[in-house]
This record gives sequence, structure tokens and C-alpha cells, in this order.
Amino acid sequence: MHTHLEQLQQLCLITSEFTRKIESSTQLFRKIADGAASLFKGSKALVYLVRWGPTPQVVANRGLSHGFIERLFRPGHETSPYDLVCTKRCPIYLSVASRKKDSRKEEIQTLLREEGLKAVLSVPIKGNGETLGCICLFFNRDFPPKGYHLKIMEMFANEVAIAINNAQLYRRLRESEELYRELYDHAPCMYCSMSKNGIVLKCNNTGAEYLGYRREELVGRSFLDLVEKGSVPLVRAILDNTLKKGHPEGELGLITRDGNSLHTTVKATQSDFTRGKEVRVVLTDITEKKK
Repeated sequence: MHTHLEQLQQLCLITSEFTRKIESSTQLFRKIADGAASLFKGSKALVYLVRWGPTPQVVANRGLSHGFIERLFRPGHETSPYDLVCTKRCPIYLSVASRKKDSRKEEIQTLLREEGLKAVLSVPIKGNGETLGCICLFFNRDFPPKGYHLKIMEMFANEVAIAINNAQLYRRLRESEELYRELYDHAPCMYCSMSKNGIVLKCNNTGAEYLGYRREELVGRSFLDLVEKGSVPLVRAILDNTLKKGHPEGELGLITRDGNSLHTTVKATQSDFTRGKEVRVVLTDITEKKK
């Protein structure tokens, strides 16, 4: 068993990892289970969350059999360690030697005996006014926790709640980015971003397909190279006027890779994110209307 000081030092190391890095959820949960088990040598650990996926689930497990976990967290049975900490909203220690009459605890005690375990310490993970899940530590001997043990685990669970909240925000951000990328890449219009000098910085798949290039072939090229000679003054005016006045519009003739003309309408705006140094244009094909 670690000393009190060693446990606090270990906690600081683990929680600083949560704060310093944005991990994938799998890595994060594995580190939480490993960190919890490392606080108490010889223990086994799991992390159970109720709101991470579509259904409540054990998201990390260190040293416990899958059969035991399935029996312990059976759907529809209010006898799991999570249900106990939900009722109390505080750490719960349960030993197989305990004689207190409680049908829910007795069922857990039976499962512990079948698994060859002596005790379990369940600590709620609390955030946003609700119990998000629990961290469970399982012991091969009766280990009545002292006050500072519970304090350490509560501190650890608080840091875990913050890490999980950050992971959820990060996951939502990634999902939003993926949705935006999908909408951008496959929009019916051509999107193109360029520098104030007309160098292509970004182009969506639709634009690349219309022009007959791969996206990476367009990035870094001058947009003027893709424009019919008669439209060059308009492009220069668009670049200049967008940076000065805002949202110019017009008709623009482009040249595809195979030399064909592509007639488009163009709407331009400056990017707020780059403080006016980037011009974004939306191009709509009107070639058929021009015939």
C-alpha cells in the first residue's frame, strides 16, 4: 500500500496528464482505470459511465473478467455499485464480511465471493449536478478505507469528471468539424479560399471536379491562372474590393484543365478568422444558361 504522501503525488501525476493532453476516449478511460488501480496496489479497477454512449457501459477494465462485469452491471437490475453510489452520491465501501441486511448489497457480495474478491470501493463521478458514472476498485482482502483514502479517491473522481467533460466537448467538436467538412467538400457550389494576392489556399471537392484538377494541384496556384483572360480584371477588382468594401458579386469565366470554358457567378467575402487576409468565393456554374 502506498503511503498517504505517495498516493497524493501519484494523484497529481495522473491528473496532470488529464489536464495536459487531449486523449482519444479509449486512451483516456484506460488511463483512468490504470490510475485508479495504481493508487492502491493489488487492486483491480473499472470505469462505468451512464451517458457516454447510447447505453450505460463499462468503458475501461483493469484485471476483471468480462463475465463478472456482465453479472455486476446487468441491465434492469438496480444492484450494481453504480446504483449504490447514485443513492448516496458519496463513496461506498462494501466487504463480503459485512453483515448489514440489504438485498442489493447482498447480491453484490455474492458476486464478489464468486469472483474470489473480498471488497469493492465505489466512487461516484459527479458533474453538472448529476452522477455520470463511477470508478470501482476491487480488493483481494478486506480493506476498510480510511478518511484520507476516500478523500484521495473523491479528488481523483473530480479530476476524472473534468477530463470526461473535456473529452465530450472534444468529441462534439470533432463531430462538428466532420459535418462541416462533409458539407463543404460536397456542396453543390464551388468554394475557394485565396490570399489577397490570389493564391489558392483551399478548394472544395466540387470546385476541383468542375475544373478537372485534384484539390492538391489547385492549392498554391494563382487563381488568375484558372480565369479566362477577359475575367482577369474582374478577379483583381474582386480581390481589391472584397478587402475594402465587403461582398462583391459578378460573373466569371474559368478555364477547366482540358481547356473548356466554365461560366460562373461569383460571390466573395473576406474571412473574419484571418483578419481580412483571406478572400472566400462561392462559384455557381451557369454554363448551360449561357448557351
